Amino acid sequence: MTASQWHRRAFRPRQARKCARRATAVALAQPHGLVGPTQFATTQTRTMWFEFMQDLPAAANLRWVPRDYLGNDQWFAAPLWACPLDPNRCATAAQNVPQIDLSYLGPTTRGRPDAEMTLKPTYFGASGNVPVDDDVRPFSTLNPTRSDINRNNRRHHFISVVYMNGFADDRGRVQVYRCEAPEDPHPMNPRAIGFERDYYSQPLPDGGRENHRFEDLWNTIETVWPETVQALAARRLSPAISFNVLGMAAIMRARVPATRDRHALRLETKLRTEHKVAEEIGVLPPELKCYAGQFDTVPIGINPHETLLAMEAEFKDFGDLCFQLGFEVLHNKTSVPFLTSDNPVCSYDPRQAFLARSPYDHAGEVELIFPVSARMLIRGSSKLAPANMISRHRTIADTQKVRQLNRTVAQFSYRMTIGKDRSSDDMIRLHATLVPTITAEVRRHEKKILIICRNVFGPMPMLSQYIDTPEKAARLEASMAAASQTGLWTVGAAPD
Repeated sequence: MTASQWHRRAFRPRQARKCARRATAVALAQPHGLVGPTQFATTQTRTMWFEFMQDLPAAANLRWVPRDYLGNDQWFAAPLWACPLDPNRCATAAQNVPQIDLSYLGPTTRGRPDAEMTLKPTYFGASGNVPVDDDVRPFSTLNPTRSDINRNNRRHHFISVVYMNGFADDRGRVQVYRCEAPEDPHPMNPRAIGFERDYYSQPLPDGGRENHRFEDLWNTIETVWPETVQALAARRLSPAISFNVLGMAAIMRARVPATRDRHALRLETKLRTEHKVAEEIGVLPPELKCYAGQFDTVPIGINPHETLLAMEAEFKDFGDLCFQLGFEVLHNKTSVPFLTSDNPVCSYDPRQAFLARSPYDHAGEVELIFPVSARMLIRGSSKLAPANMISRHRTIADTQKVRQLNRTVAQFSYRMTIGKDRSSDDMIRLHATLVPTITAEVRRHEKKILIICRNVFGPMPMLSQYIDTPEKAARLEASMAAASQTGLWTVGAAPD
């Protein structure tokens, strides 16, 4: 079966859940294998390809490229600002959000003769059957489904508040270093940072919006986080502790803006390439001909719902990674607290020099760090065993080692770095100009196009605003027309 055949079959709406389960099994059994039209030569480099069909349809029905890896084949038939979603997919995604399977993270009790602790009902499938360890509940025992009645909170945190509390000072505040002004940190309450309005909101087929299901899913892990951190501080080890820690690491890898922006950049590159080719071969739809010659610079806003759907693949990728790593807890006994950020899960090849490092390079030796609090940090390594669980505690009394770990945290930060005090001011300022992002290279060979995306540290990407109403589209067109007179238009600009 070719990639495009697998892809067309896999993303039929009626088979979405079945394919998701199958993809999970394939991903766990064969990490980094072929998944639809996206191939991982290494986990550092993602390649997307699509093939031209022999007989191109008319411009009004422009569907000459197989469905992209998010299953949306309607982009070509609409203006750039519309990017319509399949209503069936919207309905399916909205109904199934609480069933995203995080339960393969952390050890389970299958085949363990010592699994004698109490097992409670699980809401995350059989793999979530992790025993309760004294006062530490596995997050899989909590029901992620809640009623939407009388719930109007649309301020969605992409950094868990209960997680940030572990880095607060005696007044309950953290020092926040914004990437655009790292020299001017502000002491802030964790509830006042790390959020966006409607960050997890989803469209419903009836025209409404769903605002809470992702938040409810994260809440299962956040509810058990304080008791899990307390158990780590007491240097305890158990399946439930490992399960909860890796669950928190998974959602803090998948939900953050750094990850969602990388997905958006991949889709933007694909759209630009598709439309440039359509222009070259003379099948550009009439409504897009006004953009001819501008597809390198015209703003292309990606529907944020597409990056929400991409989080499932992030969970699976992180699950694959956890099965390659063993984990330990590092206890900081120095006067310098650990930093964290809005992108706190850092993974890389430790053999690379710091300044030559590529983020998320999992092709060879791998190291992962995840600050848990100002005094504790999870370290994963492909050299540690057993895999997929925390197996030991160690103490760090060397300030230089703590600063080395903090340097990596600062390097991976995206919009903001977070600290308990200002002992790392110079280090944070030094690394504020570069963030983990991607570069894209387009290669063409006969009737195939390859888009190779590489993880790099580079300038903060400028993403265009998603235009979802005719009014916004009209303002954008007016802005572009005015800018064309001065030549000042740049990618990433958006209407007010």
